[in-house]
Amino acid sequence: MKRMPALQSCALTFLVSSTAVLLCISAIVGMVCLGRWLPGVAQQSWELLALLLQVLATFGNGHSVQGSLFIAAACGGAIGLFDLLTPYRYEHLS
Repeated sequence: MKRMPALQSCALTFLVSSTAVLLCISAIVGMVCLGRWLPGVAQQSWELLALLLQVLATFGNGHSVQGSLFIAAACGGAIGLFDLLTPYRYEHLS
């Protein structure tokens, strides 16, 4: 079985984890948007959506899409670094 080089593994880990974070952020925003059609919670849903977009805009220089991309890249980079650290850690444990 051929081993995947460390940089390819790190890049793949970065892409998959960044995509997962973007999907989680999109799912949260989507669920809050769906709350607008529930009677009795519509006003709170609008306020929560505005707050959520404001938090994302904080990380993205005033743009919520850039903020979510920045958060996804930061999480992907951290997980990619953990992926690079794993073989080194196991090498010293043995």
